[in-house]
Amino acid sequence: MFIRNAIDTDIQSIYEIAQQEGWKTFSIEKIQQLLITSHIIVIEVNNEVIGYTRFLTDETVTLYITELVVTKSHRKKGYAKALIDYLLAQYPSVRIELLSENNSFYEKLHFRNIGTGYRLP
Repeated sequence: MFIRNAIDTDIQSIYEIAQQEGWKTFSIEKIQQLLITSHIIVIEVNNEVIGYTRFLTDETVTLYITELVVTKSHRKKGYAKALIDYLLAQYPSVRIELLSENNSFYEKLHFRNIGTGYRLP
């Protein structure tokens, strides 16, 4: 297992993971732009990108996770937790916030529910 900053050659892998999740708005071009405008960390197993997290941060107060996803065949093996642990190590003094569709996962990692999220459209 190896965790690192995403680079241009990871765009196709990130695209494929997003497509597996049904995120049809994630085009190659959009991911290229996201690599410039946000932070993306990938996790590799046997030289294959099997997950990633994308986030925004001011590096002082808040880090906001926009996506955290691991391929279905690699889930429940600790890889998503490894991505969170990596963020905690890299940004030890900022709070991490996110919108969750998997509350039990984050609660196991001691995240606390702080309210309700909203989205348009």
